[in-house]
Amino acid sequence: MKQEAVKDYFILNHQLRSTQDKSIFDRITQKSVYEVIKIAAGLPVFFEEHMQRMRRSAALLNVSLPKSDEEILEEICLLVEKNRCKYSNVK
Repeated sequence: MKQEAVKDYFILNHQLRSTQDKSIFDRITQKSVYEVIKIAAGLPVFFEEHMQRMRRSAALLNVSLPKSDEEILEEICLLVEKNRCKYSNVK
């Protein structure tokens, strides 16, 4: 299994989960669309550009993204806070 979550927490279906529960990554069978967003000083860098690119990629694959940009930003901020990482990447 590839190590997908490297800090203490990740978010799945709007729920904060411990990275100790790695079994979920073995069960992902759907198409995946993601961006790697740099976190600097606790804030996502070029967030709007990343979201535009991710939405274009999803459209090319006919995949709908169920969350708004605002919801995704809120979850990124929650992960930064809970993982205590001011400088990192979020996938």
